[in-house]
Amino acid sequence: MVNFGLNSASILGLFDIILAIVYFIVPIVFVVQKNNIIGTGGVLFYIIQAMLAPGILLLTGMILLFHGWRLDPILQFAMLLQQLLIIYNGFKDIYIFNIISSKLGKARK
Repeated sequence: MVNFGLNSASILGLFDIILAIVYFIVPIVFVVQKNNIIGTGGVLFYIIQAMLAPGILLLTGMILLFHGWRLDPILQFAMLLQQLLIIYNGFKDIYIFNIISSKLGKARK
């Protein structure tokens, strides 16, 4: 049985699906732009991150979208906290990566 409704879990599920698409594109763009700075190990890490993280986000988004109406409010709140942690880590990763690449770029000049 699939029940579509506009509740907090389905909105969070849609947000997860959108975030998975964005999270798939961002590491690939970083690898293309800064592959000479991060080296082979960094490229491998970002490729693994670009495959695993969006897959997990897409799966949790689909679960929340299709079956989120079954979750009680405390589990929905736990999923919201998990999403906030993922968003924070993503922004932190982008910020630190930009700082390191700008410092390395200045050091090479």
